[in-house]
Amino acid sequence: MADVEHPQPRRGRTLASVAAPILVVAIVALLSSRGHGDRPPAPRPSATSAPIDELPIVSKSMVASDPRNGTLLLVGCCDPGVSGSEPASTWERIGTGWTHLAPATAPPYHPGAGLAFDPATATFLLQGGDGSSETWSWDGRDWTPLHPPASPPPGPAVMTYSSAGRVLVLLTTTPGPDVETWSWDGRTWARVAAPAPPPPQGPFAVADDPLRRRLVVLVGAGCGL
Repeated sequence: MADVEHPQPRRGRTLASVAAPILVVAIVALLSSRGHGDRPPAPRPSATSAPIDELPIVSKSMVASDPRNGTLLLVGCCDPGVSGSEPASTWERIGTGWTHLAPATAPPYHPGAGLAFDPATATFLLQGGDGSSETWSWDGRDWTPLHPPASPPPGPAVMTYSSAGRVLVLLTTTPGPDVETWSWDGRTWARVAAPAPPPPQGPFAVADDPLRRRLVVLVGAGCGL
């Protein structure tokens, strides 16, 4: 693990990495604070409860949590097609059981999309994935396609909320040889001009470390099997 101090907002710093089968690095983005706005309560979408011990039957799913109440949101697909036209399946876990939601609108399923909760807007954000640079927002009732002026390139991505910078931060591995870092300010995406981890050879993940005011990236180096 290489520690890097979190910079002040709107400044970039270098990321450190340790080469190993698994690489752990601290990453800092160019961050800016945002205002918080209250959203009116919305009616729930139609839903189907699953047995308490039944997991969502989906493939290559993305999961994110709402830290306000512990709600989990899962987005996946039972049988993703090669065209990427299959609608994503939306599941929610409150307490001990999963519920299959049936919103009026669903984003197309793209494996490798980034999913995270944004406290500034009280919504979940779904971004990118294989062959997609689309941004979608989930408000607890329905999915809404967003049309930001700028977007990260298509490709596998991971995303988390930075509690220090109060923005969403996304890492994507394509195109090009380097990992790109992007931030979301509630309206558009912006490329973060800061060094990033080397391209992963396997799955990778990012998480917020609020105690040390930094983001931590776990980069897989592949499997020798």
